[in-house]
Amino acid sequence: MYTDWFGAIMIRALIASTCFVVFAASTYACRHQGASADQAAIASTSSSCIGSDGRIKTGYDRIGSHCVDRAESFYVQGGEIYNRGKKILIKGVNWFGLEGASLDPSGQTHTHIKLGGLWTGRSMESFVDDMAALGFNAWRIPLSPEALDPATAAFDTFATIPQEIEHFLSYTESKGMLVLLDLHNCGKDHYFKDKPGPGVSGSGCATYTEDKWKKDLKALATIAKAHPNVIGIDLFNEPFGLSWTDWLGMTSRAADAVLQTNPTILVFMEGVGSIGTSSTAVFWGENLFEAATNVPNIPQSRLVFSPHVYGPSVSKQSYFSVAGFPTNMPAIWDEHFGYLKNQGYCLAIGEFGGKYVDQDKIWGDTFVAYIQNRKLDHFFYWAMNQNAEDTGGLYTDTNWKALNQEKLNMLRPLLERK
Repeated sequence: MYTDWFGAIMIRALIASTCFVVFAASTYACRHQGASADQAAIASTSSSCIGSDGRIKTGYDRIGSHCVDRAESFYVQGGEIYNRGKKILIKGVNWFGLEGASLDPSGQTHTHIKLGGLWTGRSMESFVDDMAALGFNAWRIPLSPEALDPATAAFDTFATIPQEIEHFLSYTESKGMLVLLDLHNCGKDHYFKDKPGPGVSGSGCATYTEDKWKKDLKALATIAKAHPNVIGIDLFNEPFGLSWTDWLGMTSRAADAVLQTNPTILVFMEGVGSIGTSSTAVFWGENLFEAATNVPNIPQSRLVFSPHVYGPSVSKQSYFSVAGFPTNMPAIWDEHFGYLKNQGYCLAIGEFGGKYVDQDKIWGDTFVAYIQNRKLDHFFYWAMNQNAEDTGGLYTDTNWKALNQEKLNMLRPLLERK
């Protein structure tokens, strides 16, 4: 439950008697006795919730103009994620298809959007049941703007894609599984180098303005209101065409659009690409090098940094070929994003994965150990899909039934965590 608490009458009385304003975790002296009650009320509630008795309400978060009861929301505290007062671990998997056209096992390109694997005749529920039985408790679902349009027809047993999404959310809720909704691109036909970030000129995103982006994010936040298992919104996938400074301002405004619509969920913010000051090469979405010194204007109680991390099967970075590999990797990951954990921020790996053969197997084992050693409690593996071209998936056959046991053995220490 979230309500607006301004307590202007009591604030005016406090100002008159003490001339102090509560702001964040500190108390600052008033500049002059003539400060208006409205100004003081705004200052006093910028980070705290004030009750009708003029006291700070415990167990509530100030999110913009809302006071949100933690007993009825997701929130971050001390770098950990809580679901309505209970600390949780996210053990998630990505299931793509609703973000754009895809390939079926025959190599035919679908011009429509479709959850991967449903063309095999298997049901949505059977895939969810498989992943739940393996120990996964969460999903990250990439979506295109078209997936939110009620006019977008589905090509499964549903009339429209929004209906398909609603059914997925309801069924996963019945299984006790969480869902992260990922706004993955600027349009279903925008792939790879054609989706560098909302509004980036000279790309497929040029006409997908910030206003359109925020409208779609608000739509996702509205969907989440009806589904308490939606943990949050991933603002945009791998904005490699933006500098951190550009991305910082955009995400601050986007997060405000999300949280003013639904302040009970979390905002997942990915890193940028190679534009930045990191001393080593990064994967798209991995570069959070500047995050702690140039901080987004997003309430920390709702902010989750979500880097994407890959190995040699995706791109052969130079540090995979040095004599010190893989012992050199923890320091590199620390520089790119891991340092944020020690500074009290929440981290959730939004994507990681690979073929898990040869050097990529060494990389995968090393990264899983890194997650454990750094106590990074939250992840979404890429991907469940058999048709994940550069990484392979958890399913290995075109019927989407046989599972990659070696990958599951790699993930087992993470899946077994309590």
